[in-house]
Amino acid sequence: MTLVEPTVEERQAQRVYWDLLTHFDGCAPCRGEDYCPVGARLRSAHRATRSALPGAVPAAKTASSPREGS
Repeated sequence: MTLVEPTVEERQAQRVYWDLLTHFDGCAPCRGEDYCPVGARLRSAHRATRSALPGAVPAAKTASSPREGS
């Protein structure tokens, strides 16, 4: 089985998602979906990197919570 290396965009999207989840684990307002400014910025960055991936489906107008598997 040959492993395929992730692209730069995929690695960036993974890193941003990791940063978002790490922040959510330590931020009570974000866990309750009352997002703080940092959480809002990270969610926006996550949506942007996710939508920049090749073959990505255009982002919806309403953002889902990372806890919902986005």
